[in-house]
Amino acid sequence: MAKPELLEAIKRFLGADQSVDSIKRILMGTGWKEKEIDEALAELGGKGMIEKQRELFRPRPLAALEVKKPQALKSKKIIFPVAVILAATAILAIAAYFFYFNDRSPRGIFEKAFSNLSGLKSARYDFKGGVNFKGDGAPLPPPLNNSFFRGSDFSILIDGGGNLVSGGNKERENSGSFSVAIVLSGGAKILVSADTVSLGGTFYFRVTRADGLENFTGSDFLKDKWVKVDLKEALKDFSYSSQGLYFLKFKQALPKEMVEGEAADHYQLELDQEQLKQFLVAAGGYIEQANLAQAQAGDLKGQVDQFLKFFDDRVLGSGRLEAWVSEAKKLPLRILVNEKFKDQKMEMDFESDLTFSNFNDQVTVAVPAEAMSMIELVKGLGQAADNGRIENLKKIQAALTVYKRKCGFYPGPMNCEGGFKAAPKSGDELIGILKGTGIPIGNGLGESGTREAYFYGTDGSNYFLGVTLNSKNHPAFKGSLRGVGFGINCYPPVYCVSSFKK
Repeated sequence: MAKPELLEAIKRFLGADQSVDSIKRILMGTGWKEKEIDEALAELGGKGMIEKQRELFRPRPLAALEVKKPQALKSKKIIFPVAVILAATAILAIAAYFFYFNDRSPRGIFEKAFSNLSGLKSARYDFKGGVNFKGDGAPLPPPLNNSFFRGSDFSILIDGGGNLVSGGNKERENSGSFSVAIVLSGGAKILVSADTVSLGGTFYFRVTRADGLENFTGSDFLKDKWVKVDLKEALKDFSYSSQGLYFLKFKQALPKEMVEGEAADHYQLELDQEQLKQFLVAAGGYIEQANLAQAQAGDLKGQVDQFLKFFDDRVLGSGRLEAWVSEAKKLPLRILVNEKFKDQKMEMDFESDLTFSNFNDQVTVAVPAEAMSMIELVKGLGQAADNGRIENLKKIQAALTVYKRKCGFYPGPMNCEGGFKAAPKSGDELIGILKGTGIPIGNGLGESGTREAYFYGTDGSNYFLGVTLNSKNHPAFKGSLRGVGFGINCYPPVYCVSSFKK
């Protein structure tokens, strides 16, 4: 059966006195197949019926119409509003076309610029950012409520950059190098440098420098090893905003400014909390699967809500969320985010400055051929940290022997003063006494991130010394000391040594 639109087209041509051959040529020129046209002509009755069809659809001459003056007046009244409606429809259609495909409003220009970025062959990006936090030790919301930050002062500075590569129809590629400097409460400093690569929803990173991380991992386990973080499955139900801004969206246009000598449209942005919440829940689920978090899956959304509310309740509202778009290139040049959070117990400054340049340069991204998974990373870090804690335990044990030779008893007071009266209340206090007595104990011990895991009990003549390990199945537990001594529970995951012989 012929398509209705083809039949109607043939009827119109017949009414216009077009020959069958002419009709076929015209229709074939617009994309119809000859077989389809022949079938439609046959459906109209074949050649014998064509002349009747032509007469039926031929326009009637005006003289054949009965025209009455009252009717003419009535038809004018009808034609005018119909004409107005048709004209309005045409105007709306044109406006809709320009709104969707050529929107010149500030929002349209802004969103088009970030769409243009994803269509480029490549672009260079550079990033500077950081966090300064001052607190009184009050608990922070997850994921900041851990011993690493402690709710006290810390600073994090990030500096780096790389290349975005579109790859045509391929998934977006990204490569970069970053340096992260962290200063924790108590003066502990960490400096980490890393290379990064991403392909679609799969991310890779490799630590090339890790100064100060030995106290937290126990070794250079991460150094020069590629790690693969595959978020495709975790983020399959998560979609970024259409303009590619991730967690920011257009708010209003600001006066134009110059950026690096280039005229730029200037915009104020606002945080897209729904996008951010959706991402944190999706990414948090992946992290839990890798055993990086203690929370149960059912608590995840509540933790994300708690985290966002914590900062939302404390935002001062005086920060800057802004973007600059090249007036000539219609491409983003810079995104700046600067916000302050404060209450009676904490104060935090957050800043992120992202710039784009070198559009459409020839760039290639090499995806690592081999990389460990996140689960392998977690297991490896846990094993490395446990090995480090056992090594530190041996350093403390050696220092206890030196103290005993010097004072005649195990700590005890600093500098042997007054003889033995009571054991230190914590591993933290024990390390302080040993250092204060002038006994070498090794680098790193007593710094932030190492001391809270150690346990010590003594009567002055003998001692039990323990440390909590990440894994109850660590090889060191095979044949290790078991039991309870001086209040120290020496069962996995607590690994113990003692002055008593086994």
